[in-house]
Amino acid sequence: MAEKQEAGKASWKPLIHYATTTVTFMSSFLLIVPALYGLARNGMLDIISATLLMSGSLILAAGLIIREATRTEAHLRPLHAVYVTVATWLLVPIIIALPVAFAIHIPVIDAWFESVSGLTTTGLSVFSGGFDKGLYVPHVSEAPPEILLWRSLCQWVGGLGIVVFMIAVFAHPRVVMPLYYAEGRFERLEPSLRRTVRELLMLYIVLTAIAIAALYVAGMGLFDAVNHAFASVATGGFSTRDQSIAYYGSRIIEAATLFTMWIGATNFLDHKYLLTGKIRRFLSSVEFKTFFWIMILGTAGIEWMVWVGAAKPSQLWAMFYQFFSALTTTGFQTMNIHLSNEAFKMLLVIAMLIGGSVFSTAGGMKLLRVALGFEAFKMQVKKMFYPQGYTPRYKLDRYAVSEEILVGAFLIAFLYIATAVISAMIIYFYAPGYSFMDALFEASSAVGTVGLSAGITSATLADPAKIVLIADMLLGRLEILPYILVLYSIAKRLTGI
Repeated sequence: MAEKQEAGKASWKPLIHYATTTVTFMSSFLLIVPALYGLARNGMLDIISATLLMSGSLILAAGLIIREATRTEAHLRPLHAVYVTVATWLLVPIIIALPVAFAIHIPVIDAWFESVSGLTTTGLSVFSGGFDKGLYVPHVSEAPPEILLWRSLCQWVGGLGIVVFMIAVFAHPRVVMPLYYAEGRFERLEPSLRRTVRELLMLYIVLTAIAIAALYVAGMGLFDAVNHAFASVATGGFSTRDQSIAYYGSRIIEAATLFTMWIGATNFLDHKYLLTGKIRRFLSSVEFKTFFWIMILGTAGIEWMVWVGAAKPSQLWAMFYQFFSALTTTGFQTMNIHLSNEAFKMLLVIAMLIGGSVFSTAGGMKLLRVALGFEAFKMQVKKMFYPQGYTPRYKLDRYAVSEEILVGAFLIAFLYIATAVISAMIIYFYAPGYSFMDALFEASSAVGTVGLSAGITSATLADPAKIVLIADMLLGRLEILPYILVLYSIAKRLTGI
């Protein structure tokens, strides 16, 4: 009996080791890098840089101590990998929010909102120039450069995935697989999973460099180009300007951001095909074709709104841009969505919930699941014309698809839609002056980790509504199911069922 208890205790050691290591190392990285930028920029440590640097250093020291104290040779079990992933996504945002709240004197909940929005690559922001609990939360344009870089860096790291990023740098080969799968990554660039993670990081850096170059050549300053590249390749949407991309008033910059948003929302495997010259393989990708057709349908819908007089012809480009931004789940904005017609808002809600490709930085339900749903519908229609007892065989891009996969896809779709609708009901209660469609828009933006806003998200928004949006962003980033699994596992242990 004693041996059994000892074995049970030992099984938790790798969980504690990898959870604390990942949380502390990632938190320190996200605080120290902006602090060093502030030091290099100012030639000295001001209060903001000093606060971030000291906090990051203390967290790093604590992480090194815990890493050594809990070092183990035991394997990380798949369920524990889910625990590590969920714990990382829950703890890192609040840990890095505390020093920021202290450094720029804003309420903790607002710093927490911003860190969650960054790490989940959402892009909703409470930096709106309002008072909350007697403290002034600055406009984006008023925020110090170190904080702007902190926000963008959070998105860049969150786009690749906090846990995947840490695997690429630190993890032992035997823990790579459970952690990689726990964060929802299933495709590989190489036969070896460890090599896949390393190559994924290198590809991510190359794509980011391409995005920085594209935005700089288009006319952005270097600091803005770096921040917007971090945000767009991560499909995050944080901007260094209050008006987002609309600030620049440049079609060239808007076109460049269309390209960088597309980079982030495209499957990394498809990027590899494109960069290695396998053009036909790239063009035959089911997600590329699905994205293309959804853009065609969305553009047709926008054209119809203009034709019937629901929108002005002069708004055509801006509406197309917003639809592209919504579908890629980036969230760059060039128009006031609150003043748009309800049909256009609904069109954007659908695009935000669909999202980009699997194995990309995009959020939403993913294009592959939309393709699976269409395939299931097509096969069910065919079934009506076949003899009784005929069982359809589902295929997608030359691959057989099991009914279990289809059920999983529909479950995720249901959870996303249900979460958005329930959240919208709560947000609507706390957002006087806004319609239910605006509340649904805001909730869908959070669940889809998009960042487009109908104007509800601000420093003055009531705390319960902020917490709902924080929960939506966290749930949407890991596609909801890992949290359900952790809650079920904990309840099972507590009840003994």
